[in-house]
Formats: sequence, C-alpha cells, structure tokens
Amino acid sequence: MRRNIFISFILIAALLLGGCSFGGDLSAMLTPPAMSVGQEALTGAIRAAIGESYELVYPQAGPYRTGIISVDLTGDERNEAVCFYRALSKGAKLRFLVMENQGESWSVLARGESEASSVGRVAFGDIDGRGAAELIVGWQYLTEADGSFDIYTLEDGSAVSCHTGLYSRFVVLEGNPGALVVISRNAESRAVTASLIGKQQGGIGVVNTVAMNDRAVDYLAVEAGRIKGDLPAVFVDEQLEGGQSATEVLVINEQGRLANELINQVNMSTLRYTAVTCRDVNHDERAEVPTEVMLPSYMRNGVSENQYLIQWNSYDGQQLEPVSQAFINVTENFSLSFTKEWEGKITIERPADRDRAYQFKSLKGELLFTVQVYGLAEYSEELGRQGWRKLYTDSDRVYTVYCEEENSFGITYTQIYGLFDAIS
Repeated sequence: MRRNIFISFILIAALLLGGCSFGGDLSAMLTPPAMSVGQEALTGAIRAAIGESYELVYPQAGPYRTGIISVDLTGDERNEAVCFYRALSKGAKLRFLVMENQGESWSVLARGESEASSVGRVAFGDIDGRGAAELIVGWQYLTEADGSFDIYTLEDGSAVSCHTGLYSRFVVLEGNPGALVVISRNAESRAVTASLIGKQQGGIGVVNTVAMNDRAVDYLAVEAGRIKGDLPAVFVDEQLEGGQSATEVLVINEQGRLANELINQVNMSTLRYTAVTCRDVNHDERAEVPTEVMLPSYMRNGVSENQYLIQWNSYDGQQLEPVSQAFINVTENFSLSFTKEWEGKITIERPADRDRAYQFKSLKGELLFTVQVYGLAEYSEELGRQGWRKLYTDSDRVYTVYCEEENSFGITYTQIYGLFDAIS
C-alpha cells in the first residue's frame, strides 16, 4: 500500500515539474491508446460481415502470423485485409474474409471456408500473371501431419479454389508471373517431391515435379531467392535421420522447369553435422550454400575429436563454387570467419581443462589465439587485465579472446573483432 502511494506521489510530482496540468493530459497518460479510425472501421466491418460472435484464427507458421493480414491483392497499391476466423456457434467451420479498403470504409471482397481444423501457413503471389495476387492457404487437419493447400482467386464475392494439393512446405517465387514451389511427402511410400505450380493454359497447374531427399525428417529453413546467373531458386535446409543436416536447391531453369541437380550430390557435398542454413555471407544478394570441412583430429582427455569449418559456396544450378570459410559454433552461438591466408593453415582444438574454450593453432601446433565463452557470473575485470578482451556480451554470455604475443600469423585483437560475429 505504501509503495502504491509513493509511486502515485512520484507520478504527480513529475507531471507538475514537467508543466503538465491535471485533467485531459493526465487522463491521456493513464489510458491505453485507442484504435485508429481505420482500425475501428475495419473491425466494425468485419463484425457486421460475420454477423455473430467469433474468434480470430492465426496461421501457425510462415511470415504471416496474425488473424488479420494486410496485403495488396488487387494491385491498386491499396492494401486489402484477409481475416481468418471461426464463429463461436457449435460446429462452426473455419472461414475467411477478404475485406476491400474503400478509403473511409471497408466492404467484403470475397469469402471462403474450409473443413480444416487450423491454418498452417499463408502466402500471396500472382501465379496466373493477371496482375492480381492469388491467396494461398495451407490448411491443417487433426488427423494428418501434413496438410493441404488451396490457391484462391477472388471472383464475384467468393474466394474460388483454382488448384489444390498436399504440402509439407511451400514458398512463392516472385516474378511476372510468379510461381509456387510445393514440397510434399507421400504418406505410403514416404517419397518426397517438389512441384512447380505456375501459369498453364487455362489457368494454374503443375508445371513439373522433381524428386527430393527422402531422408529429411524436418526442414530448418525453406527460403526463396536467386542463384548465380539470376535464376529463381528455393534453398531447402533439412534435418536428416540421425541428426545431420543437408541442403537442396530447387532451381527454375532457363526452360522454366523445376530442377534439383544437388539431389545426386546431397549425400556427398552438403551433408554436415553443423546445423547452419543458407545465407548471404558476401552480400551479393544471393544465398550461399554451406558444406563442411573436417579439421585435423586431436586427442582430448584420451578421446579423438574433430572440429569443423563451414565452407560457404555459390551455386549456379550445377556446381558449388567455394566463396569463404568460417568456424560456426551453434552451441555457443558464434561465428568466426577465416581469412584466405588462414584456409588450410589453421586448425581448431578444445583444450582438455576447459569446456567453453576454442584454441586456434597453426598446423605445426603453434597456439595463435583462444576464444573463451564465459557465463555472466564467471567473467570478472581481472580477466581483462590478464589479456582476455571482450568480443561481445549478451544476456547469457561474455565472449572473449586472448591473442598470443608475436604469433607467427601476426593475428591481432583488432583483426579478431572484425571476424567475430554473434549469431541468433
């Protein structure tokens, strides 16, 4: 009680000292912000269109996770609103509305419904090339691990499904027209395939289908992008049986068909123990593909160990071409890039007496520098006076480095600062 009185006193004093008067100003500070006029108009129009009590339904995965999604579907540079909901009446179906923005008011552009139990993911793209985006909805059912998807066009107040199929993941490739790449697994044979769905004579259909790695049990990332040569692609990072990772790159080739050239190489080239995903490491607006380089083995507490480097590679649809290397530790969440001068000349070992330390050595055994990760409570300024320089601090860890004086590679603290990166 005393604490509440004290807080109230401080608040009033601050208002007086700041020149604020009582009344409207104080009321505004203590009242939660109201909806904007546009939001009120939209929610009012949705309530009127549904006509009964309802709850919003949120997509479970993908870039769109809200019950009401704002997106330009018609190409008029004015966003429509897509609303997924379920009425609270018993046995009500999962439904959605597409609301059209008419300036100061909203009206129903289209309606749709499904027998599904939930919305898995949502995407948008101009698949048929007519200048308006289709609505792509992945539906989930209680009895199935994978779901089904529908591609909807908006016609005469209704959302009309023009193509449907099964999916594990899907992603839209932008273009004129765009395309949809769908990954699915056959429930009986367990075979995994990827299908390119795009503009066909008479509408939207399957252009072609390619095989994928059937050892994948989950997907770390499925991202649209482009490869060397500016061809559209989907980068698929997957978790395999046994815990290893691999990458497949689905490319729309110059003939407009989907290709998966890495399928024949995946067990050799992209198989890795480090669960990293494709990313743009050289800032060329194209993702690089990770492969793994095993460093020389060493003995630690009587057991042979190996550390690994990640080799980042550009991809042209046929071959992987090395770009750079880095040591990436997904347990401690940090990356240390290797310079060209280090490649093939520096290895990494964990010392026997420390669990969170990584020693960087020459192949001849010379200790060059050590990266040590401390918990917040473990680190002290005394370590700094001993030569352990902070690289980065987050809510759990302090990353430090100690450079050996006059090491033969001339590695400095400043150089390590430039090569180190904390990863999320």
